[in-house]
Amino acid sequence: MQLDPRALLALSRPLLEGFERDFTPRLWHGLRLLAIDGSTARLPNTDDAMATFGAPPEGSSVPLARFSRLYDVLNGLVIEADRIPARSASACLLVSIATRANDLILYDRGYPAFWLFALHHQEQRRFCARMLLAFSREGLIHVKLKNGEIEVLDTYRVNFAQALSKRKDNLVRLFVSNSSRQLLTALILAVATSVEAVRPDRSYSRKIKPAKLHPFHPDYKRCHEP
Repeated sequence: MQLDPRALLALSRPLLEGFERDFTPRLWHGLRLLAIDGSTARLPNTDDAMATFGAPPEGSSVPLARFSRLYDVLNGLVIEADRIPARSASACLLVSIATRANDLILYDRGYPAFWLFALHHQEQRRFCARMLLAFSREGLIHVKLKNGEIEVLDTYRVNFAQALSKRKDNLVRLFVSNSSRQLLTALILAVATSVEAVRPDRSYSRKIKPAKLHPFHPDYKRCHEP
């Protein structure tokens, strides 16, 4: 309890840098495998701990701190950790500050969200997420594995018509607003939620109605008398 936690934070980065400098990290097909998962830590049963982290949950006699950590699977290293109540928000921060272009980020259930997937696309990060079947039931590819289980691959993509519509209405505000960062964040989230299922080999013939010929040009229509 007398150990300053900032000492551990100060030591973590030099140790990770020393590992990369003095050893050859193990990779998978040239990629660093990073898994994001949640964990808990037992805390002292004190008033200040409970004020920050909450009362002991059911089945525990002490309060627990919940956090997400970014773990190098092949080299056994914790790259980064963070304590944020929402798992997706925690993953968002970890991806933004601690990943690289040659990383493959792995997610367990509980993290996937469309806006989080959009962040990976923006940051140009590869990822693979485990999701519940209820996450999305349309536009998915079902693959039957050798053991009989069904693996579902998500094939959703951004609906660009809706995404452009949301962007054009706010384009000027990005240049003149004093809160452009907040507006840009809101736009990214709006685009990330404008998704549609990809349905390969689906096409329908369009019913084209004959053009209706008007007797007058719109600029020269006769006015109706009151």
